[in-house]
Amino acid sequence: HGPFRLQRNDAGKVVPTTYNYSWNQIANVVYLEMPTGVGFSSSRDPSAYVNITDEQSAIESHTFLQRFFEVFSDFKSNPFYVTGESYGGHYVPNLSEKLLDDDLGLDVKGFL
Repeated sequence: HGPFRLQRNDAGKVVPTTYNYSWNQIANVVYLEMPTGVGFSSSRDPSAYVNITDEQSAIESHTFLQRFFEVFSDFKSNPFYVTGESYGGHYVPNLSEKLLDDDLGLDVKGFL
C-alpha cells in the first residue's frame, strides 16, 4: 500500500522502487493492530496481553488517535474513515461510536 515495492535489480540485489499506483497517491493510511499481541504488535509488559475487551480496544485506539492528531495536526482536517476486517467488524463500530461521542475535531465521514 505504500509508495515503494521491493524488486530485484539487474545485479540481483533487492532494492526499493517507486510504486506509482499506491494508496498514498490519493489517501493517508494509518494501520492499527488490536489487541496487543496480534500481527506484529507486542509489549514488554505481560499485563498488556490480559483479556482486552472490545471496549478497552476502542479506548486504546481512541487514545492513540488523540495523540496521533496532537502530533500530526495537519492531517486532522482530512476526511476520516475507520475501516477493519475480520474481527474488526467488532472493533470498528466501537471505535467509531467513541470517536463520534468524544469529539476530537475529526472530519469523520464513515466506517466500513
